[in-house]
Amino acid sequence: MLDEDGIASDCHLWNQTSQAPYSNFTYSAASISTVAGSIKFKGSASNPLETSLAAISWTMTTTINITNPSVPTADVNYNHTCYPAHQVKVGPKNTVVYSYTPPSSSLTYLTACLAIGVSSLTNITGETGWVPFN
Repeated sequence: MLDEDGIASDCHLWNQTSQAPYSNFTYSAASISTVAGSIKFKGSASNPLETSLAAISWTMTTTINITNPSVPTADVNYNHTCYPAHQVKVGPKNTVVYSYTPPSSSLTYLTACLAIGVSSLTNITGETGWVPFN
């Protein structure tokens, strides 16, 4: 790549590389009844080369109900940071049952969203209601 000169910490082109750990990524499954089950994904991460004050986090619980097997439904209970985008797909056709796209990727929005932690921006919380898929 044109921007990788291999000289670390010279503030010109490439500087450093690192990878955020996966240790904060978890999931758990639960059987709610004979026709419904859920899976909860939870995690947080931050840029390992920057401050951890701008961490992203998510807790997403997706419940599948097959009371009517010909029209199964999914419900997503979500709580995540205002950045980045989030999406939940289910079923054999990867049907999107939840999607969130941040309203902006400007520095001003990201600073207010992640670094400052304005509560009305930071946590996107809600529930989709039952969405059919197959």
